[in-house]
Amino acid sequence: MWQAGLLCCITSMIAQDYIAEARRRAGEPLLPELEPYLVQSPVGVCLKHPWVFDVPHFPQLAWRCNDQYQAKREAVRQAREAKNWVLFLQLYERPYRRDALWEIRRQVSDQEYWELLGYVWTDSENIWQWGQKVRFLMGSQRPGRKHIMDELEQKALAALPDSVAIYRGLTSRGTRLGWSWTLVLDGPHGARWWSRRLLDSRDGEYPIVLKSTVAKSKIIAHFTRRSEQEIVVNPRDLNGVQELDVGQPSAVS
Repeated sequence: MWQAGLLCCITSMIAQDYIAEARRRAGEPLLPELEPYLVQSPVGVCLKHPWVFDVPHFPQLAWRCNDQYQAKREAVRQAREAKNWVLFLQLYERPYRRDALWEIRRQVSDQEYWELLGYVWTDSENIWQWGQKVRFLMGSQRPGRKHIMDELEQKALAALPDSVAIYRGLTSRGTRLGWSWTLVLDGPHGARWWSRRLLDSRDGEYPIVLKSTVAKSKIIAHFTRRSEQEIVVNPRDLNGVQELDVGQPSAVS
């Protein structure tokens, strides 16, 4: 019981120190380096810097963002100097990790490149935001591409047939012939699930499910981490893409 009392006492002291610090620095302005990253959103003004997210952002707490920025800046410098590339990427907020990888792509070994790309890809929530970078990163001819997958994923890919049926779930505003597909049509993380996941927040859109086939030799990666069955493939290597409409497929031009 005394441990619980001590924990409550320590928590109370920390809270008091935080409140005192907040009062003392309430008028501190946001650092000039952070100001360009203030954006308007449905929840109000947000700060979305590569190293600091504050959603929503309250000006009276700018000091907290300033401290975090300065600490992250130093940590990024140290990680780069030590060539601790995983930590380097993790110090960036998730939407910016692909840009961080792009920045260091020529400084890492071939195996590190593919391992880091696998980490950043499977950690990303919005692959569409990669833009043209996906073509250059995933389409790289650097040796050792198998290292984009862990050993279990490499075995899972090897076990697939020579020709693989794959599916892609998206909404009507999505990119149809993207790089991310799945082996699963129905069920959790299946194509139908992905096609409906964001509909509640996107008025006027409707779900779309695509089906295609791809030669196993053309598959870049088969990711099973995160309890998914993702297939990464260059859209140009797809064969016979069809749109599944209420269970009835029709050819997509």
